[in-house]
Amino acid sequence: EVIVSNLQKSLSHFCDFLGYEIERKDSSVTISRGAQYDERSPNWLEPMFGMGNHNWLRLSRVLHCLKIANLEAEKMALYDALEASFKEKGLDRGPGAETMKFWRTYGGIEGRGELLPPKGAGKGFR
Repeated sequence: EVIVSNLQKSLSHFCDFLGYEIERKDSSVTISRGAQYDERSPNWLEPMFGMGNHNWLRLSRVLHCLKIANLEAEKMALYDALEASFKEKGLDRGPGAETMKFWRTYGGIEGRGELLPPKGAGKGFR
């Protein structure tokens, strides 16, 4: 119980770093944009040098930790928020799509999303 409580506190702090707010009601968890999202999101959302961002690896570890701690509601709320942010920025294609696929695999998120072709790719992309 202490470990779960500490993980939930840590997730709240990490969400704050990302610019998200976390709301808990009974067993339901929602993670959404907070007041500082626009200020903080470039620190983790922007790809570096045309590739990923080191914070994307941190997010992988957070999702995996939530999985092994059996914090399913928190894990799915975080993934949903991340997916929405990636799609809004157009990062759900190319390298960002690979990252999202890794998050789903490493986080144990089943039946969500497929890799999308890079922007401008023709019908033959696989």
